[in-house]
Amino acid sequence: MLVGNWDCAFSGRWSPCSWWPPPSWIHLAAVGLLLLRGVTAASSRGDRAATKEFLTEAKEVSRYVTLDRSDAWATFSPTNVALHELSALVAFGDAGLALQAVRPLMRRHIPVPERRAALRVEAARAYSQQGRLADGYQALRNAETCAAQDIRRPDVRNLVADMAARDRRRTLPELHHFSRQLGVPA
Repeated sequence: MLVGNWDCAFSGRWSPCSWWPPPSWIHLAAVGLLLLRGVTAASSRGDRAATKEFLTEAKEVSRYVTLDRSDAWATFSPTNVALHELSALVAFGDAGLALQAVRPLMRRHIPVPERRAALRVEAARAYSQQGRLADGYQALRNAETCAAQDIRRPDVRNLVADMAARDRRRTLPELHHFSRQLGVPA
């Protein structure tokens, strides 16, 4: 169970159109962000059904909040929902589906550098799941150009360590160099 009884709270039986007075985009963005928290929580515990339900609700809300701007209060948008869907696919180990989801997102304009970096980090995770370490390394280097500070997060450092450890023959010396740069044991 998520926080309280949230598994039932967003059951697909509401629509922002039915609210009176109509909520502002700020309120809808807040609801959307809560739903995305639900996506993250559900996918991290392996609950596909809840993840799908939260994503469905978040997609519905994102129809009314179409702000893909870095100055938007919450940066909640259809792009943000798609990034969370991608992250959930990776969390479930669905690397093939995740990489299919990456392609259209790579072509989309994402104004927030940290979101662009997150997209590339999730692509790196999916590549790593498929054993495509060179592609994963390249995705991480691309993420670094977007938001270098995000590459130094513990979860990304763990990913780099795992990738470097799996390259036992050291066929990717640049991956091992990158690992040393991050202070990660290979």
